[in-house]
Amino acid sequence: MKQLTMEGERAFILGPSQVTLKVGRIANYRSSGVSESLRIRLYALESSSADNLRGHIVGEIELHSLPAGSEKLGFEATVPLQPIPNGYFYPALTLAERNSISPNGWAIFDICRFDDPVFFGKRLILNDATFSISKEFVRVNISKIRNETQETTGALRVTFLLTKEPYVGGPVKGLKIGEATIEPLDSGQIQERLEWKFNRPGDTSKNTFGLLFLEEKVDEGWLTRDHFGAAIDNLPEGQEHTSVTDSGGDPMSELDAMIGLHTVKREMRDLEHWAAWVEKLRKHGRETKKLRTLHMCFTGNPGTGKTTVARIAGRLLAKHGLLQRDSLKEVTRSDLIAGYVGQTAKQTDEIIKEALGGVLFIDEAYSLSEARAFGGGQDYGPEAITTLISAMENHRDKLCVIFAGYTAEMERFLDVNPGMKSRIARTIEFPDYSEDEMWEIFERMVAREELTCDSAVEPEFKAYMRRLQFLSKPGQFGNARSVRNTLERATQALASRVQSLANPSLDELTSLKLSEFGFFFENGSLEKNKQGATALGKPSSRQGAAQK
Repeated sequence: MKQLTMEGERAFILGPSQVTLKVGRIANYRSSGVSESLRIRLYALESSSADNLRGHIVGEIELHSLPAGSEKLGFEATVPLQPIPNGYFYPALTLAERNSISPNGWAIFDICRFDDPVFFGKRLILNDATFSISKEFVRVNISKIRNETQETTGALRVTFLLTKEPYVGGPVKGLKIGEATIEPLDSGQIQERLEWKFNRPGDTSKNTFGLLFLEEKVDEGWLTRDHFGAAIDNLPEGQEHTSVTDSGGDPMSELDAMIGLHTVKREMRDLEHWAAWVEKLRKHGRETKKLRTLHMCFTGNPGTGKTTVARIAGRLLAKHGLLQRDSLKEVTRSDLIAGYVGQTAKQTDEIIKEALGGVLFIDEAYSLSEARAFGGGQDYGPEAITTLISAMENHRDKLCVIFAGYTAEMERFLDVNPGMKSRIARTIEFPDYSEDEMWEIFERMVAREELTCDSAVEPEFKAYMRRLQFLSKPGQFGNARSVRNTLERATQALASRVQSLANPSLDELTSLKLSEFGFFFENGSLEKNKQGATALGKPSSRQGAAQK
């Protein structure tokens, strides 16, 4: 019998920047002594061979003090996801004890291997981009960005450079033109027809190639997920490609097309009227810098459209000349806070400079004044807040700062920072979607995927969403994200069902039946949805344990 073992459920849940490790039972079968330090580690192995652990470390957690003859039940811990190369690997969980005799200081006592390979890393695909330069501008057009992972991404950004030669890997040598943020993509989602226009940085005759890097925000910083390069199209003087934004795309029309958000639309309509009024005053030569600021606060739960509306607000303000460009830079606490005294103000100021002329969107802004919930220790959040308040005043006519987060947390954040509260012109609450609105969102998603859905699904879908919303903890209901997760589970069930058909027709391949939504009626399915993920893979039968 092994002295130290993992028994019962053994599973892991991959998130965008973290991994949750689960073990049903950790037991110490020794007759005496105490295991002072244990470590559970998740590996991504190159092969399923039991002979070695050659591969990559995905995440690990240390446990302390497990006396002989004792056990720990229902172990679960969430730890940062270590960056590893994209690809399929064989997962394995190990249980090790600190041991000074072992070569690396740890002795492995138990290994749980998983049968099926799992895709680790991110499959974010950047497709078909074009670059063009005119006398004044550099324009970048991206055909599409696809998320081929099984989860919603973190924040995304695209960085554009001009280079002298095609990129073949390694360090990048070139002239950075600019960067743009993209809202997170749901699993399977495709973002199409993306376009940005940057000011031409002078003489670019020596740089004949364009290079794009698609990056995702993780705890360690920004990780490159894909890149694309192509020759630059030099346009004749005075000629410009037609812009997607310039050719129409009224911001308010885009907002009106969104489902629900009636109070948000009313607030944004008021903002448009105010912006148009200021624009008319300026045409008559009136000074408008002393009018109220552009800064706003968006409150509400995840998946309610805050980032999308922030982007629309930037386009609206740019349309009426209150901002120089319709750009949005999205950041979180980790982008603003540095690790040492005196660095946070400089780091925050650099972010502000990059956002000048457009919108600076700060998600989970309340975390700037809640250090204990975000790692504790020395807190430099107040330094970032002071820098932001100064910029909000000094650049009130050049910058729109939008703070976003959960309603209660944001109310506390503004209450303890009155200098910031007094500089915010609007606070807009984003309500949860109703069950009818979520059904309408679901129908749009189904249509976008070119699927059809049995009418019998509607009442069960609404009941399921109602129960899911009721059982979710405050701030944890995903709204549109929960709808997307529901469709993903149903399409997976459809894919499994049609495997038994010899020659399925297109109608059979694209028709969602009520049977695809069996998880509506499963015990425990709501709890799985609350967690927003399911364990990947199953422990090998060779190890004599089954994932529960």
